[in-house]
Amino acid sequence: MHAQAAPEPQLVIDSSASDSGQGHTVSAQRWMGPAFYTGATPTQISALSLALHAPTPAAPAAPATSGPPPPGEAAVPPAPATEPPHCSPQDPCPTRTLLRLYRLDPVTELPVGAAIASASLLVDMQRIDHRALTTFGPEQLGDIASATLRAFHKYALVVSAAEGERLEIMDNRGPANAYFFSGGFSGAATGYLHTLDGGAHWIKDATVTPAIRLVVTGMPGTGMPPQALPPPAAFPAPGTLPWTHWPWFVW
Repeated sequence: MHAQAAPEPQLVIDSSASDSGQGHTVSAQRWMGPAFYTGATPTQISALSLALHAPTPAAPAAPATSGPPPPGEAAVPPAPATEPPHCSPQDPCPTRTLLRLYRLDPVTELPVGAAIASASLLVDMQRIDHRALTTFGPEQLGDIASATLRAFHKYALVVSAAEGERLEIMDNRGPANAYFFSGGFSGAATGYLHTLDGGAHWIKDATVTPAIRLVVTGMPGTGMPPQALPPPAAFPAPGTLPWTHWPWFVW
């Protein structure tokens, strides 16, 4: 009897070919990311690629100036010059990115309870072409790579930043829900979720397609039937959400 071959990793979601020219700021309270519906096979995430970008650092404030001290009051010596920061728009500092995996309610398509897995990722935020992806493998994804994505379940991968840090997840700014699916995967929650208050309230947005690539591997003893599709997801037409809910980052 021949041993069964190990399942091969398969690319199941890909929007990386889109023009990712718009950045959406994420922070400790603003979280966002893609939502999807799994196929007929339990899988685990093997690799995740995201288009991340560092916002331009704010210019340091100019030192305050003052006139001569009042009579009888000693002059205050100027503060010593501080060492210039090592980070710059051309060479930004690494940023701590937080990634959470949520299971979604099958009806509301919003996260159910706390994240089922999370990972803290250090991203080297070099200012390069916005279309460039940062890829995370099992070593970086940790518990997220170990979590099982159940067959015919809805999930979201949500990106945020560490306290006091900011970054952007890039959007294609092209057709809404411009994802390419395979392996039985399809869209959920209009393709994209975000929260402005650290997960207290969630918003579905049909106008956004984060630039991502998701690779999964079938659980041992299972295959990845590419034609086993779940029921099609119904997306609302773009523009049906109030513009005040759009988390656009203004350049």
